[in-house]
Amino acid sequence: MIHGDLKDRDILKRYIESLIGAINAIEQPHDAQPLPIPIIEQTYLDLIRRIKASLMGILAQLNYWPEHGEMKVPITLLFRSCVTDVLLLLYLKTLEEHEATFENEVKLLDKPYIRFVESLIATGQLTGNDEDKAAALQAWYADEKVAPLIKLTEPQMEFLNNAALRATSDLDLLKLEERELKSSLTTDSQYKHLAEHDDLKSLSDLYWLYKHGSQHEHYSRLGSRFFHLPQWFECLQWYKVLVGCFEAVRLVGETLSASEVLLEDLRLNVGHLYQRLLEHQEDQAAAAQQ
Repeated sequence: MIHGDLKDRDILKRYIESLIGAINAIEQPHDAQPLPIPIIEQTYLDLIRRIKASLMGILAQLNYWPEHGEMKVPITLLFRSCVTDVLLLLYLKTLEEHEATFENEVKLLDKPYIRFVESLIATGQLTGNDEDKAAALQAWYADEKVAPLIKLTEPQMEFLNNAALRATSDLDLLKLEERELKSSLTTDSQYKHLAEHDDLKSLSDLYWLYKHGSQHEHYSRLGSRFFHLPQWFECLQWYKVLVGCFEAVRLVGETLSASEVLLEDLRLNVGHLYQRLLEHQEDQAAAAQQ
């Protein structure tokens, strides 16, 4: 049974260390690759590096858990970050057979960042006087990866709508009707998309772990009850997230030409994690009948 104790901490650390090692092995052959790297490959590398960074943070914080029970909050927040990247990675994986569709969705994700940098410049966070602001804004709007997403810059910046950015996309792959093309790409929409794929439907349930983690991110009076949940409950969610992380890295590893030995090791880890979750479920059921 999963107890949320020192034994579970050590098990979690072993799995995380194994996954970090797998990501390093997948990344390594691409480090010396000449630029520019193809969009699909670059996006996958970026996402698994983000997952690795979150896992490294979790690994460091697990050293203080469960002795300091409140550490479950920042640990869960980092696992939530993993889930966000895993859901996006799985979503994009369903589109990789059509590069234009894949790239168009990645462009949608750039919009908030473009707006963020614009606001930093406009409010003087990056520049001094008004003349510098104007020059910096024009340079930002003219950036080769920013300009194709913009419809107007005067009197204020306006993006092309999502339907226009998806003009060359495969609607069947997106599982969208034409009237839905203006919709945003969100974690919610990724979940709904994955739920329509039989081979990924079970992993789409990671969305509920994302929602669980979100309760730790934002304060609410009732949400503070999470502080008082038993350690095993939070620990159980972490095991579930790790299943998704291993599966996502394995799927991307196939596209990034990882070795069959490495892919098999990832499969085995997924199987072992599922077995631990199943044993916990069976132990709970047995205890309930006593």
